[in-house]
Amino acid sequence: ALPEGWTTPVNISPNLTFWSHEPRLITNAVGTKVYVVWTEEGGGGKRVFFNTNAAGSWGNVTNISTPLYIGEQSGPEIDMDTNGDFVVSFQARISSGNYEMVSRKYSGGSFAPYENVSRTSNGGSIGGGIMIDPTTNDYYVAYQDDWERPTEDATYWGIYLDRKPGGTGFWTGAGRIPDETNRSYFPENRMNAKGHAFVIWDNRAAAGISHVWFSENKKPADKLAWSACYDVSGDTGTADNYGFAYPRLAVDDDDNVYICWLQNIGNWEAFLRKRIRNKWLGRENVSKTPGKSAHSTVAANHKTGEIYLAWAENTTTGWSIFMKTYTNQNAQKMWKWSEAYNMTPDAQTSDYPTLYADASGGIHLVYTSNKANYYQIWYTGKLGEVTGFPPSNLAAASQATAADPRQKDTTLTWEANPANESITIESYKIYRKKQNEPDAKYALLKTVDDKVYQYKDAGLLGVQVYTYKVTSVAKGNLESEGATADDQLIPPPVFPPLDLAVSTVLSEDIYQKTNTLRWAKNPQNRAGELSKYRIFRKKADQDDAAYALVVEVDPSVLKLDDAGLTNDELYTYAATTSSTYSQESARSSSVTDVKVFAPTYPPSGGTLSTRIDPSAGVKMNVLSWEENPLNAGLPIQTYRIYRKADNAASYNRIGSVGADVRRFDDDNLATGRKYTYRLSSVPEWGIESGQGGAFGEVAVFPPINVSLQTSLNRYFLTQEKVNRLVWVRNALNDPVTVTSYKVYRRRSTETDAAFAVVATVDGATFAYVDRGLAPAEAFVYRLTTVDSEGRESEASVSHGEI
Repeated sequence: ALPEGWTTPVNISPNLTFWSHEPRLITNAVGTKVYVVWTEEGGGGKRVFFNTNAAGSWGNVTNISTPLYIGEQSGPEIDMDTNGDFVVSFQARISSGNYEMVSRKYSGGSFAPYENVSRTSNGGSIGGGIMIDPTTNDYYVAYQDDWERPTEDATYWGIYLDRKPGGTGFWTGAGRIPDETNRSYFPENRMNAKGHAFVIWDNRAAAGISHVWFSENKKPADKLAWSACYDVSGDTGTADNYGFAYPRLAVDDDDNVYICWLQNIGNWEAFLRKRIRNKWLGRENVSKTPGKSAHSTVAANHKTGEIYLAWAENTTTGWSIFMKTYTNQNAQKMWKWSEAYNMTPDAQTSDYPTLYADASGGIHLVYTSNKANYYQIWYTGKLGEVTGFPPSNLAAASQATAADPRQKDTTLTWEANPANESITIESYKIYRKKQNEPDAKYALLKTVDDKVYQYKDAGLLGVQVYTYKVTSVAKGNLESEGATADDQLIPPPVFPPLDLAVSTVLSEDIYQKTNTLRWAKNPQNRAGELSKYRIFRKKADQDDAAYALVVEVDPSVLKLDDAGLTNDELYTYAATTSSTYSQESARSSSVTDVKVFAPTYPPSGGTLSTRIDPSAGVKMNVLSWEENPLNAGLPIQTYRIYRKADNAASYNRIGSVGADVRRFDDDNLATGRKYTYRLSSVPEWGIESGQGGAFGEVAVFPPINVSLQTSLNRYFLTQEKVNRLVWVRNALNDPVTVTSYKVYRRRSTETDAAFAVVATVDGATFAYVDRGLAPAEAFVYRLTTVDSEGRESEASVSHGEI
């Protein structure tokens, strides 16, 4: 008899008369719907068949390999995707090409057309299997292929993977298992609920003998993330089995790994090795029988931790399926292997078992048996305790409350789990704890009706992250495991700094400037919640998208010097505040700096000389100046000249000259006006200096055309020398009233310091006679002009006796 709880075996391929073998199966979460694929061999080829009891009873078998030809091992495998559809992979020859891995998807009660997965036109593909990532719905197929063989005759086999992202679109290469021996055969692959992938295979680098190797990938979409190969079995001694150990694999959601294989220790035995909590345990001989043990298979109960191992045992009456369970359900309450059960006691020959453990703790077995005179596929199973499954797609969304932004409301949402389809769910329970607290801290918040899929948890501390657990409660108050989700930290509001201001100074390099930024703390922020201020800058004419981070400073810093900026470019700044919760405020009000330039100064040493053109009755003022030493090193481009007549209110610019010129002639001026001048400097950036001090014409000019005539008068015994000076009124004195002329004289033997006034004549007089002079002495004369304000001109040119 079968162990307690197991169903009566049922023939699920009753109409097939050729040899059916190598079955594989999958079930729904509670094990009530079973899907089986297998190979039928005979009649000139091989075919892949399918059957299911999803409709309530086992249906008619379906050939799913037509019209493809299979002459070698088809190796069908099956897995279910996140939509409840399942996919079958197997080997077949497509048209006249070589062997490829193909797949067919079962959806809505029928199979889609086959797809070529491997697509290796110059290599044969074999021994592969489908696995589906439950976190992404990505499809993966691992298979053996020799398309990279260096020569046609080379023994060269690698394990390759192909991927269909999201289960839609096209298959694409997903890398290669890193077995550099190139002697990799018949991969067996699984994926757990975390989306972690695991592969084992026969490595036959040792001639004629298998070693079972292992690799895993916790990010299977990354084709380079496969782990280094690990020799699980060592030498299996399988030379008398064509060098193959045909390993099988089971995994659980804690990344524990269970691998079984054929080990020849003088007798064929079913060996097992476990990796528990990432530690490999020793190799175990599980079968321990006098007969040959072959074609072992393994499954693990995700709920109880029990391990099931089945194999084909060569007994005195033929081959039978034996099974052992690693369990603590025994009188000693200790974990150990049970006695072996003969699961096919009433058959002559049974072989090729496959075990599958469903999510509810059920265990299922398919195998080939000649119980009904033909080698057909039989099924038996044991359902797990139906406690239900946690809800699907649990999510927690938090937002700040309107009344207090430092508090939050968290809304939980979930969906009914399709795996609970055949289970009566009566309610859901919602639990909460602080994130990172142990599970013992979960507290029940609420129990809601089975038709309710939402719960609002209000008035929570915004900066505390909470973990929620929601369970399904089935009829009989059977509570499932929980689906968990973390809500979100809702940081308190953070505000930008206040009173951002900028001051600008020119740098030593006159083409650069330094901006000093200052700001103030915003009293709306709490000091202990601030992490930094961030200062942003853009050119003033750019839009806000151009803001770039200048610097981040500690929240105690309220000043920043931004140096090395272009002096004639305008920059705009804004600042933000960042909190310790990685929250950043809006930008502050912006400020814009100013353009700054080196100060320039007017030229120095301005002088003026006035000339007259008596024929034209106009005058010319000749201006000259020096470069101002304060402008040393500055790029002065021009000097500008400004003039004001004595009857004008302001100065007007009358001309400019290049920076290398130090003179300006102001001609054609009326003699009836006096003029004053100012000068300025203009650098290359065009900002004019201030105007220098005014300078102008002298107030009074000496007379012109002065001439001296000397005559000698004789009187009896004496002589009198007479010097007569004549002159002409200077037209440059037109603007003034000449009241007098002064006549200066010195002896010719004296220096100019000896000049002394000898006469003052009326401004209307233009001659002077100097009498009573000793003939023996010679004299030199000068004249000056005196106006009505008493201003005296410079002296005229000296005139001496001939």
